Amino acid sequence: MRLCAAGTSLAVRPPPRSQGVFELLAGHRRYVAARQAGCDRVPVTVRYGADTFH
Repeated sequence: MRLCAAGTSLAVRPPPRSQGVFELLAGHRRYVAARQAGCDRVPVTVRYGADTFH
């Protein structure tokens, strides 16, 4: 298991109706870079009630 931290956490929101996976709101490039680096985990901030991230 490998944890990668890029300085700023990714922003996610919970799935609707508590089913499925979290939706990525911000940090798409950091997510792709972490996957390419072989990271299994990255830090995230959960935004409850967020439709978009500003």
